[in-house]
Amino acid sequence: MNYIYKNKNEKSCVGEISSLTITPFFAFEITTGKQRIGCYLDHLLSEWHICIVDYEIEADLAHPTDIFWNTNAIFEETEDEELSLQIAYAINEVYKERNYSEDVL
Repeated sequence: MNYIYKNKNEKSCVGEISSLTITPFFAFEITTGKQRIGCYLDHLLSEWHICIVDYEIEADLAHPTDIFWNTNAIFEETEDEELSLQIAYAINEVYKERNYSEDVL
């Protein structure tokens, strides 16, 4: 599934989400250039959390649709602005896909 994100220059770019699994947590991969990055997004009680497996980092998040806050939270861990934007937009899209899937069922 493709998603659109804005890079640090506010240019719209297309990212790719694959291997999306929705269970008690969301497991998905994003493709950045030639690299695939595995992520786990979970929601416990009222808190959201992301684990970026390939970087061995974790970050507390705001609501999945809060691109600004989540980009900043991920950036604090990765120190990579472009990657942080890509992951924050992917989180938003994964969350919206979950809600769409529930509405269809």
